[in-house]
Amino acid sequence: MYVDDEPANLMPFDYYATMGDVEVKIEKFTSPLLAVEAYEKSLSKQCCGKGFPLIITDIMMPVMDGYMLAQTVLEMAKAKQQERKMKHGLTVLALTSCVNDGVRKEAEKVGIAQVFLKPLAFQTYEIML
Repeated sequence: MYVDDEPANLMPFDYYATMGDVEVKIEKFTSPLLAVEAYEKSLSKQCCGKGFPLIITDIMMPVMDGYMLAQTVLEMAKAKQQERKMKHGLTVLALTSCVNDGVRKEAEKVGIAQVFLKPLAFQTYEIML
């Protein structure tokens, strides 16, 4: 899943998802609220391999920023983990146009695994996907 309020930022993922050795299906959202809703619905499908193992989010978005989105979905994943007594397996990565110590600290605090600087090079997409 990729979440970014700017539709133009979603387009490279369509291109790069087909460039590697394995084609990757990425659901894209311009609304963090709709992304959280889709993640919540996917929790019931995770037993069938249809959940979201990876969420990539922009940090600076209106209504709900990437920090809040990460914190929300990770809390949902942990609750489902406790219910099913299994590891949740969700990784959240963040993209932003400004990376500094404050951004990294806040990201770490809410459970974001890594922060990447936009725009991304193809090699970075390949690593992420």
